[in-house]
Amino acid sequence: MTKKLSLYVCALSLLLFIALTVFVSAGNAGTFNNSIHGYVVLWRNTPLTNVMTFLDIAGALYVYIPVIVVLLIMPQTRKKVGIPVGIIILFSEMLNRILKIIFAIPRPDVDSLVTASGYGHPSGHAMNALVFAGACAILFLSGNYKRPLKIIIVALSIAYILFMGFSRIYLGVHTATDVIAGYSAGAFILCISYYLWQDDST
Repeated sequence: MTKKLSLYVCALSLLLFIALTVFVSAGNAGTFNNSIHGYVVLWRNTPLTNVMTFLDIAGALYVYIPVIVVLLIMPQTRKKVGIPVGIIILFSEMLNRILKIIFAIPRPDVDSLVTASGYGHPSGHAMNALVFAGACAILFLSGNYKRPLKIIIVALSIAYILFMGFSRIYLGVHTATDVIAGYSAGAFILCISYYLWQDDST
């Protein structure tokens, strides 16, 4: 991805976030969110619920911090991965909290399987997952690492992002629009960060 392309994706992500927020604030997202929730709950079963509950814990900020510390400790990943990932995940967390306070959109009133406090829009778990896993994937791809490791990191990153978003709807703590808004806000942060990381102007 070039710097110019990263700016295009950044702009599209911002427009999507704004459109979703206006759509939800106007009270037009109920039918869409209810239909998605109704479909997702059909998948509920004990083994899958255990996995989704684990993701609820894994997506918390206090879990990312030890992972970032490990990346900072390892000489191979300290400067090229640990430092930039640590910075943007903290920025993502702070921005998410600010956005939730600004828009004050409540969480869905459904049969949730875990307890969650605060507002729901945008989803912090989805936002941070995309920022963290996306940043790791990009940095490992651009680094001098072996091809098999790069493939594994990218595959795990994509799976983590998708399953994290699914888990928020499955557990009943976020609507589909919360998750999509979290993804779009995360993509905005990731693309801006990518633009700043690059030294060339291509």
